[in-house]
Amino acid sequence: TISNGFRTGFNEAYFIDGATKAKLIDEHSSSEELIKPMIRGRDIKEYYADFADQYVIIVAHGAASSLEKNYPAIFQYLTGFEQKLKARGKVKNGQHHWLELDNHPSIEYLKLFEKPKIVYPEITKYLPFFYDLNKHYYSNNKTFFINGEYLETLVAYLNSKLFKYVFKESFPELQGSSRELRKVFMEEIPFRMPTEEENEQFKKWISIIPQNLINGNSIEVIKKELNS
Repeated sequence: TISNGFRTGFNEAYFIDGATKAKLIDEHSSSEELIKPMIRGRDIKEYYADFADQYVIIVAHGAASSLEKNYPAIFQYLTGFEQKLKARGKVKNGQHHWLELDNHPSIEYLKLFEKPKIVYPEITKYLPFFYDLNKHYYSNNKTFFINGEYLETLVAYLNSKLFKYVFKESFPELQGSSRELRKVFMEEIPFRMPTEEENEQFKKWISIIPQNLINGNSIEVIKKELNS
């Protein structure tokens, strides 16, 4: 299944950097439960993401009532943006509490971010796809993510030279030679389900990419093998 990220309605309140994260956790340890690592569309590369020490405060639908008691530092921080958060259209229309994210995501929806997933930007020149095992979160329709089976094979397929050659023209071209990878276009791309044995081969190669990146090694040899 293909899903898009979450919407805040006011990014300034919910998007924070590492220093702010540390401060909120220092004020109250419970804050860590609601602060999630965030990847932006610009951070996504082929097979990996450049994490920029960015985080998002996640307040799910129905969680506002317990925020002050259970997460006092988060509550106090968001209160500093109260007037602007209350000015969001969906809050005025009574669709959700002013403390909650603007598309008022359910706990069940947010659990999808915690699962293994393939992530890609909506608008891109390079068609990069990242296999995420680190429970990153993604905001609004600037990024999409895919949950499901055989993700190791699928990410290799999507990052392959063959995929770009055959399907690049399937996506609308925008200014600057970028392509728009909207869900409606991605869902039309054919994909042959692999056997368990085939997927294990791709899984082996995909699994060594993170450690190579941590060690500062090039992954070009791995990418070449995956393209062969």
